[in-house]
Amino acid sequence: MGLVHINVFDESRGPGESRVFHCESDVLLSKMRYFRSYLKNQIQPGQEVDISVHCDYLIFEWLLNWAKSTYEPQVACPQLSLELVLPVLISSNFLQMEELV
Repeated sequence: MGLVHINVFDESRGPGESRVFHCESDVLLSKMRYFRSYLKNQIQPGQEVDISVHCDYLIFEWLLNWAKSTYEPQVACPQLSLELVLPVLISSNFLQMEELV
């Protein structure tokens, strides 16, 4: 479908601290249901969309890599350490990632 640019603001690392991630809308729509209401009728094939979220960007990066690995076989599944379990569970629940909750 289209490419989504996700600007992730991480206030825990300081004011204005952010990173931009890129992902195909199909991955977000199928793996992170939170984005469905926003993206479903907003994006057309070949179109690019910018969205912003507030989240720890290291946790979002882990979740996005996980989503991509389940959608794209050539992408390696990220390793889950003990220190990431709770933040990943909380964020995946918020993002409506049913396979992780």
